[in-house]
Amino acid sequence: MEKKEKTIQAKGLTLGAGRAKVCISVMSGRLQDLQADITQAMDNGAELLEFRADYLSGEGYADICDRAGEVFRSSLGKLPVLFTYRTRREGGLGSTDSAGYEKLLMKMLENPAWDLMDVEIGQAGDCFPKIKECAEAAGKAIVASHHDFARTPPASEIRKSFQRMEAMGADIAKVAYMPENWQDVLALLQGAREARDRMTIPIIAISMGNIGSISRVGCSLTGSCLTFGSAEMQSAPGQLPAKELKAVLKMLQVEE
Repeated sequence: MEKKEKTIQAKGLTLGAGRAKVCISVMSGRLQDLQADITQAMDNGAELLEFRADYLSGEGYADICDRAGEVFRSSLGKLPVLFTYRTRREGGLGSTDSAGYEKLLMKMLENPAWDLMDVEIGQAGDCFPKIKECAEAAGKAIVASHHDFARTPPASEIRKSFQRMEAMGADIAKVAYMPENWQDVLALLQGAREARDRMTIPIIAISMGNIGSISRVGCSLTGSCLTFGSAEMQSAPGQLPAKELKAVLKMLQVEE
């Protein structure tokens, strides 16, 4: 029997069908800079925005994130937003512990500004099912994620990581690894493709750094539904300018 692949709908954007969509991360350090950074991302062709909340500073953190949500809601119209609080263990600036991480995400699930929620499976741990349940009740999609800036595992391990996220209940599964050589990049491409051929949910597969940049345009090879480009500031090494990335993806589009 042919597997039925799932798609994710977010404000009219379909993830998991057609070409990979381009996401730009908004990494404002201050609320007063947020509007300009959102505008810049939209001007650079973003189809989805990622709000990197770990970059935002100030007292009463959850309240500041809620205020940021108000700015996004007044600015975007139909453009969807992925809320991400990236921890230091996975390359971000976030320093909260597991309990604080859970509390923040649960609070943000109540905010209508966010359409998708990034959940680090390593940081969420046993709380993942609870976060997932609340996300379903709120009508938001969960992007389960794992980032490793130290290594790229073998293709078989990458495939199993994706499949584990699907088994946990993720709506989208994301991995990002740092390669040391071309063999690592090929392992990412192979592991992601093998996983996508076996899974029903959409995936995002990234090989970071300059030599991993091919993974950001080779989405038809990996089966990735989303790729990250930059407006001015990169949120991860190896990101390409979003306008050019989007143009290349359109040229290379391969219907599955």
